[in-house]
Amino acid sequence: MSTQTTTPRSRPSRRLLLLSGISLALVVLVGCWYLLKGEPAISLSTLWQALTGHADGNGAYLVNHVRLPRLILALVAGLALGLAGAVLQYTLKNPIADPGILGLSQASAFVVALSVLFPGFLPRLMLPVVCIVAGLATSAILIVLARSIRDSVRLLLVGVVIASLGATLTSATIVLLPIDRAVGLGQFFGFTAGSVAPASWSRLGLVLPWLVVAVPAALLSGRALNLLQLGDDMAIGRGMRVTRARALLLTCACLLVAPVVAVIGPISFVALLSPHVAKVVLRTSNAHLVLPASAMVGAVVLLLADTAGRLLFFPTEIPAGIWTIVVVGPLAVVLARRSVRHAQPPVEV
Repeated sequence: MSTQTTTPRSRPSRRLLLLSGISLALVVLVGCWYLLKGEPAISLSTLWQALTGHADGNGAYLVNHVRLPRLILALVAGLALGLAGAVLQYTLKNPIADPGILGLSQASAFVVALSVLFPGFLPRLMLPVVCIVAGLATSAILIVLARSIRDSVRLLLVGVVIASLGATLTSATIVLLPIDRAVGLGQFFGFTAGSVAPASWSRLGLVLPWLVVAVPAALLSGRALNLLQLGDDMAIGRGMRVTRARALLLTCACLLVAPVVAVIGPISFVALLSPHVAKVVLRTSNAHLVLPASAMVGAVVLLLADTAGRLLFFPTEIPAGIWTIVVVGPLAVVLARRSVRHAQPPVEV
């Protein structure tokens, strides 16, 4: 009689499959509630007819042009942020690396501030491009400094300084704003809260082309990220060009973050939390598995945050960015602290 044994490598893979199933179930259940509830509420039959193209009228318009693009944008943006958080934390070998802490979000937000407060400053289609350029400029500074600063904590502090500089430039723009342009302040402050509310198919179209490139590139970077966890000397010994690899990985993270910030604003803590939840669930730090898990966690977290913001205190709507600060933030800090205490080497390269 033969006995089946489960190898240590197969267990995290099975947990990834389980996480995938749970994430899919949550997306379906919460997504249906998301599309059905609100003002006005619609019936399940109307929802089905709208999704299959057999319905006209207000219900179909509400589903197909208001709620559905918002639902998809929340999932796509959360996926991108969760994936970017994992890439940054592995690349910089720091469990609290985050687009907001490193200045990537602030650089993009400064560009959006200029476009909102000074209408006509940028064509709408160019906004994600310029946000990416601003994020790449921030990444370039980190890459240059990474050559001389091997300590990840010191490099992270440099990122904090860059983030503070971006926030200061944004504040200076508001202070120096002419009175006749103050009408854009309300829109800008709504943007800084981080909200999926102004979603539309056109806004989704501004994000997707960049993520079609960045998401597969990030998911295929597991070997490089695992090598970086072994240390620069070990990675070089295995044939990796460390500086070039870090540059490409930071560029990939920027391509994930900047278009999202350009469309929905800075969303805090989703990128920080997702990789730690993935590691806790999978019980491994193998980047091959953590990357897709982190993407799924990010998508679910932002969907839940936007659903709570839209429906829990209806008719008052609370931006998803506020929910992520109040609820996700403390959890992210706790899990990051746990990750520092129980750090594990990657299982395989």
